[in-house]
Amino acid sequence: MSDEIPKLRMAATESPEAIARRIEREQVAANRDREFALEESLGGFRVGSVRALNAVPLTRGLESEILYDTPAQLAQMLQRDKLDAALVSIVEPLFHDRYDILDGIAVASL
Repeated sequence: MSDEIPKLRMAATESPEAIARRIEREQVAANRDREFALEESLGGFRVGSVRALNAVPLTRGLESEILYDTPAQLAQMLQRDKLDAALVSIVEPLFHDRYDILDGIAVASL
C-alpha cells in the first residue's frame, strides 16, 4: 500500500445559469417529495370539503381522501364527529365553540 497522499481536485466551475438550473431541479424534486408525503399523511384523518374551484388550493393533493358535500352537510358531519376537519361557513365556529379555526387560510374574496 502506498503512503502517498492523494491529490485534491477542485470542483468544476459552473456558470450562474447552470447553478440556477440545478437548484430549480432540486427544488422541483423536493416539492414533489413533499406533495407525495402530504398525500400519504392523512391516514385515518377524516376531511370534508366543497366541490368548488376556490377550495382547490386548500385541498390540492388530497382529492382522493376527501369527502365532498355541501357546507351545511359538512357542518352536520362535524357536529356528529363523522369528520375531523372540513371547509365550512365562518359562522359555524361562532355557534359551536368546540371548533378550531386555522389562521391564514380561507376561501374568501374582497
